[in-house]
Amino acid sequence: MEDKKLAANVLLPLIEFEFSLLSDDAPILLQSEENKEQLEAIFKICKKHGWTDFSELKVKRKGYMYFRLTKQGLREIFELAGPFISKKRNEWTKLLLERSGKKGGNMRDKEKTETKIFNLLKLERKKLTTEDICLKLRLTPSTVREGLRSLLKNGQILRERKGRKLFYYLS
Repeated sequence: MEDKKLAANVLLPLIEFEFSLLSDDAPILLQSEENKEQLEAIFKICKKHGWTDFSELKVKRKGYMYFRLTKQGLREIFELAGPFISKKRNEWTKLLLERSGKKGGNMRDKEKTETKIFNLLKLERKKLTTEDICLKLRLTPSTVREGLRSLLKNGQILRERKGRKLFYYLS
């Protein structure tokens, strides 16, 4: 628990296999109350090293508890112990770290998020997930979801569910 590098080396595979990371703005670990002791131990390590800003575990819904890593916590863990085995998780982590602390999406060219998403869907000519759009446009999920809601509301794009995934495409 005292050695930060050792803690990061233990946490990296946990983040890879247990934390929800893809399509989220920050890694979250959600566990049933059956795993409360393990979750508390992991939480205690993260809190000790400043990798979470939660003061205690939160209850998501009856029977489930969670906590989130901060982006700075993810950065430290990734720098100390990375990369992940999964290329996709590496790309997602790089995106989150790249966007960390930036507000208002990628405003360098002042193009609206909705326009960027529409143009990407037009260019790709295939159905894309929120995750795909985020990675291609280098924008966070919250920014992309807001743009997608606007495009859906205006009837400019369509959405299709396949299992747990949502796909977006031009109407």
